[in-house]
Amino acid sequence: LIPAHATTQAPPQAGTHQAAVFDAAANKWQLVPDWRGVQLYRTADGSEVAAELWQTPADCAATDKPRPSEAHVWKAGKWALDAAKQAALDAAQIAELAKSIDSAVAAVYAQYTRFEVEYLEREKQALAYKAAGYTGEMPQQVAAFATPANKTGKQAADIIIAQSEQLRGALSQLGVLRMRKYEVLQAADVDKAQSVADEVLAAIAAIGQAL
Repeated sequence: LIPAHATTQAPPQAGTHQAAVFDAAANKWQLVPDWRGVQLYRTADGSEVAAELWQTPADCAATDKPRPSEAHVWKAGKWALDAAKQAALDAAQIAELAKSIDSAVAAVYAQYTRFEVEYLEREKQALAYKAAGYTGEMPQQVAAFATPANKTGKQAADIIIAQSEQLRGALSQLGVLRMRKYEVLQAADVDKAQSVADEVLAAIAAIGQAL
């Protein structure tokens, strides 16, 4: 007596990417495609897809070869570099590098513009106090700086003025550095654009840390 879903026939030896499946209607084993467990990639966009029993990569419009890059397209049975796609990707990457310079400068500017009114008023009062020979009542903003710093009015005024000049010079440098984004945009290739962007971003970061 043979149990249900059983046979006395031994299954054939399955090859690579094959599975032995018993055909009850024909009462015999057959070898069918079995790509389960193999990572496949859609030839349309390189995204991952999994095959089921009986399915071949062709059935899934896929290949077992990963897409080398977004610039590659499936052509004549293999991935091929598409020059137009590569150029578009390079242009987008270069544009992002230039944008990162704008963002970095804006982040440093934000440290100043947040309290810009206060800084300008403090500088104004310090300059007026210096022009008066550091005599008379100490201006409110100068005193607000001098007291916690344990400085005299003259010391505080001089520090405020020096810091204001330093800040103004730094902001000017940032403006010059930001314009170098056009060097990035005009770079011959992504590597050159990256090199310039790295140099500029490092300089911006140094200014930001010094303020």
